[in-house]
Amino acid sequence: MTNVASHRFIAFVLGLAAGLPGLTACSGAVPLDNRACPCASGWTCCPNNTCSRTGTCSTDGGIDVGTPMRPNPNDPGYPPDPAFDVPAGLAGTWTGYFENYKFPSSSDSFKLVISQPAEQSGSIAVILGAEPPPPPPTDATMSWPLGAGGDPDAGADNAFSVIEGFAYTAHEVVWSGQRLTFRIAPEEAMTVWCSLQTPYFVHSEGYYWCVPGVSGSQGNGMCYAQDSPDPNNPDNVVHTLVPCAQYHQCGACACDATSCTGGKRRSGSFDITFASGSASGSGATPGNFVRPIKLMPAP
Repeated sequence: MTNVASHRFIAFVLGLAAGLPGLTACSGAVPLDNRACPCASGWTCCPNNTCSRTGTCSTDGGIDVGTPMRPNPNDPGYPPDPAFDVPAGLAGTWTGYFENYKFPSSSDSFKLVISQPAEQSGSIAVILGAEPPPPPPTDATMSWPLGAGGDPDAGADNAFSVIEGFAYTAHEVVWSGQRLTFRIAPEEAMTVWCSLQTPYFVHSEGYYWCVPGVSGSQGNGMCYAQDSPDPNNPDNVVHTLVPCAQYHQCGACACDATSCTGGKRRSGSFDITFASGSASGSGATPGNFVRPIKLMPAP
């Protein structure tokens, strides 16, 4: 088997036997086989819809009380973006291109939609590559977009990877006169896929993930995730068999106790100056290669 411990992800549960006898004396609230309520006889359904074998639930609704929470690596906890006003005359749609770069579709398109609602903060949408974006996913176990090969792992290690045609939110926006700088969160586009996933608390890591484990291995077309759900017995490792496409792509998601979204890590810095009815500057392309950008107001 090939070790893919660098990937963090994953999926459906095939694991523990339900209703094991003699477990009510153990401490901690541990999801039964990572399955939702209703629970097996002798287990308690906690507020977060998972099963506790102690008969009591922890303060957050059901995760193991002996496992400390840690930050999700795909959600660094950025502060809220500061409000900003768009300089006069610059609101609207600006279309252009990257110089010396083409996306997989062969498009070099770069678009900004700059808005300034009355008595509200400005906002900027960033569209890279060919439009429209891919049709939304319908299967939580398959990679998305179709053709991603089951190993997109968008944004892994903060690499800059994008979905063409998606309207990314500009973050950390700063206007200095006519000069605009911002960043985007490349995994934001994965929210439509990540929202199909079920969050699981991964005890060995201390945060929620798309599947009940990380650091797995693969073979025979399927992948595995592993976790140690009992803090009193860390050697009791549970392995869960999952589709490899789902296993890998879960690395692009950030989850909490109730849902999953696209990862929030930011990358891809842009620096653009507007002057005399046009704009130019530079921005990051996939692979974090900086390329010149040219823009004009849309007709």
